[in-house]
Amino acid sequence: MCTLSQAERAARGPEWRDALRSARAQITDAEGGVSITFGARGGELAEIHDLVRAESACCAWMQFEMASAAAGSTLLVTAESEEGADLIRGMLRGDG
Repeated sequence: MCTLSQAERAARGPEWRDALRSARAQITDAEGGVSITFGARGGELAEIHDLVRAESACCAWMQFEMASAAAGSTLLVTAESEEGADLIRGMLRGDG
């Protein structure tokens, strides 16, 4: 599923959670994964964009869809399988 080493995988979850806290994110369940709404804008989301690029390179099974509107940005992170959705939820929330 993922091309990262065990140590890299262990570090990635905390990187995501730190970036999500910095971007004032709210995470809710969505079909197949999570929906993340950001309180941050523009440059404050640069770390999120970097993590999406990094995650896309190692975990092709994850889908990312970013939408921006006047009210803020939303990132949908999903997988086709329920196992993948559970991995996403656990990594981003820290409960997995």
